[in-house]
Amino acid sequence: MNSMLKQQENNLIKTSYKFLIFMLAGLPGFAAAIFLNAFLVEYVKLSVPITYFFVLVIQTIINFLFCGKFAFNRKSKDFVKLNVFFKFLSAIVVFRILNWLTYYAMVNFLFVYYLEAQIINVILFSILKYLVFKRVFETKDDPGEIFV
Repeated sequence: MNSMLKQQENNLIKTSYKFLIFMLAGLPGFAAAIFLNAFLVEYVKLSVPITYFFVLVIQTIINFLFCGKFAFNRKSKDFVKLNVFFKFLSAIVVFRILNWLTYYAMVNFLFVYYLEAQIINVILFSILKYLVFKRVFETKDDPGEIFV
């Protein structure tokens, strides 16, 4: 019984550490997105919606590379495969839509302060994204395997 508790404790520590690395791996994409968005809107004078589309594309690519390499330790030749990228991309598109809908509902119907709603979303969706992306990066390259 004691060894089973020790094993569960070790698994919790490993998972917590991996989640922390996942969160840290997302910081470069976030930082690049903030800088790029401000630069393209303020200095290049592109429209906000067009800029934000390009920012999301760049941020998604950076997050894919950093999460695959650092959070999930995929070897370079293994994780830069189109089917892995498209699984990641399809999941992130769903997350972006759900994130926006949740934020909108919290702010407009539940009257949650907008910054609190943003923080709640970051926490909620970070956990969900970690669980899904763990499957994306740690499964074999069978395109349907993430959904098994």
